[in-house]
Order: sequence, then structure tokens, then C-alpha cells
Amino acid sequence: MKKLFGLLLVFLITNVVFSQNGISVREEAKKITDQLVLQYKLDANQEVKMQAIQERKIQNEKDFAFYKASDEKMYYSKKKANLEGTKFSVERLLKSDQMKIYKKDQENARLRNFSKIKELQSAGLKGFELEKAILDLE
Repeated sequence: MKKLFGLLLVFLITNVVFSQNGISVREEAKKITDQLVLQYKLDANQEVKMQAIQERKIQNEKDFAFYKASDEKMYYSKKKANLEGTKFSVERLLKSDQMKIYKKDQENARLRNFSKIKELQSAGLKGFELEKAILDLE
């Protein structure tokens, strides 16, 4: 009976800890998707696919988040791969007229990153530290 009670207690504590994450992956992805629907004028089919892309991105981020404290290089390589994979999935989803808007947005982001890189380089950052700072911007 004590073992059963102990297992039940551990189960309840685990549920409480994991349920305190706040906003769910689906809700977080929905917020992002809603913005992208307005920005790129996605149709209903594209909206469903974009929701799946964003959920996968957010879930992947949560899956490798523990690396940030233990192995920063692994964390940032996974973060970079996740961002690139998400961008590729979004590009495949968009139609030609939407892609024009997307490419313009990407160009603006690159220009912002370029100015930030110059600023960080003048502050003395280089190598991995610079790459970390740029990935943290996205």
C-alpha cells in the first residue's frame, strides 16, 4: 500500500510540474500562425499546414532546450537547424504571390541581422559568441 501511495504521489507531482509550463505548444503555435495568416494571406488549407509547421518548430525547441545549460554548441546547432527547417517548410507552403512578401521579409531580416552583426563585431564579439547572439535574435 505504501508503494502504491508513493507511486501515486510521484505521478501527481510530475503532472503538476509539467502542467505548469503555462501556454501549450498548440496555443503558442496558434498565435504565430494567426499572425502569419494575416501577413501572407494564407487560405484555410495553408493555415492548417502552417499550424503544423509552427507546432513542430515549438515542440522541437522545447525538446532541445535542455542543451542550453549543458552543451551550448549542441543547443545552437539544433536551434539553427530548426530555424532552417522551418523556413524551408514555410517556403514550400507559400504560393508565388505570398513568396514575394516572404522573400521581402527575409531580406529585411537579413539587413537587420547584418547591422546587428556589425554592431556586435565592433563590440568585440566573434566566432561562436557572435553566432549565438545572431541566433538569439531570431
